[in-house]
Amino acid sequence: MKKLLVLILGIGSFAGIQGCSEDFKVAAPYKDISFVSGFLNMRDTAHYIRIQKAFLDESLSAIDMAKVADSSFFNQLEVVMKEVQGSNVINTIPLMRVDMTNEGYPKQSGAFFNAPNYAYKFKKALNPSLKYRLVITHTNTGNIDSSEINIIDTSALTVTDMFSNSFRVNFARSRPADKYKYQLIVTGNSSMKYYQGVVTFHWLERNSLTGAESRKSAEFTVESKAAPGALNTFPLETENIRFYSFLSDAMRPAEPGVERYMDSCDVYVYAAGVDFFNYMITNSVQSGGITADQAKPLYTNIRGKDVYGLFTTRTERFRLNVPLDSVTLDSIRVHPVTQSLNVKGFTTN
Repeated sequence: MKKLLVLILGIGSFAGIQGCSEDFKVAAPYKDISFVSGFLNMRDTAHYIRIQKAFLDESLSAIDMAKVADSSFFNQLEVVMKEVQGSNVINTIPLMRVDMTNEGYPKQSGAFFNAPNYAYKFKKALNPSLKYRLVITHTNTGNIDSSEINIIDTSALTVTDMFSNSFRVNFARSRPADKYKYQLIVTGNSSMKYYQGVVTFHWLERNSLTGAESRKSAEFTVESKAAPGALNTFPLETENIRFYSFLSDAMRPAEPGVERYMDSCDVYVYAAGVDFFNYMITNSVQSGGITADQAKPLYTNIRGKDVYGLFTTRTERFRLNVPLDSVTLDSIRVHPVTQSLNVKGFTTN
């Protein structure tokens, strides 16, 4: 998934800040550094935790080590999730190591190895009245990594009118820019510290010369922001004019003979917990890269020896197949920024 609040966000973010140049070296000798990432969501039936090695060796580049799966995963781990009520552990759930590709989450290709693509999985309905404690035991050393979080209650997140029959995606007017805005009115609670609104636009491309058709889509981030103080109800919003630039960049001017037809949209609102909020705030005020003789990420809520990462909670509300407003379609066709896209109308199937 491409959205900000996604299950596998953590590892890519933490590993990515180390840089990937071929001449990457560190002064310290090789040792195991753990990166952990996981987002627990009440809406999910299966939950995944990524546990991966950092690429730190004085004799090898990060690129070379990243290509070898054996350098990237631990073989001797016991991973459990503990349900905690008050000060008592009431349930201990063992996690199984699975290949995420077989789970339907293939790893994106690139410099890093593609297979295997391991994570640790458990299946259980989450209870927002409990705390969840992740415990990772390195059986070869006895080292233990852990983190404990509260779970966001999905029922506390609502989006005004999202499920009404009149709900539409409407970017029809764009001038003056500060007057016309697209808004998603969100209501959350004190456990939700960071929010994001996303609209996925779908369209059909038809080549009138060859008859070839293809369906495409692009994700537009309405707004990402921290919860505004004590307010529980507030807008995620953006100026309408941004939509036209986004659509122009996503589609690009139509090739000769190519016609576009707009389809329905998918609207998502995400909310994340305090640990994700702290992660985002820390990243916004500190710079990444290499410090001293070791590469270190900017934020971690994992306790243990030589371990970094993010274990947090999220949830979402969404509605699929939301109609695009007909006046917005007319605006796309005549707006100077999107006129070259050759959008003819709506899809018929």
